[in-house]
Amino acid sequence: MIKRTEFNYYFEKEFVIQKLSQTLKANVLRLTIVCVMYLQR
Repeated sequence: MIKRTEFNYYFEKEFVIQKLSQTLKANVLRLTIVCVMYLQR
């Protein structure tokens, strides 16, 4: 059986990683759109 605190720690770590990857993807998407718009000008 996993200890409660270990499980919570793991879950929060996963949550933080997901949040970071989401913001990273959003930033990459935004940069890509900006580059495309800049190149089309």
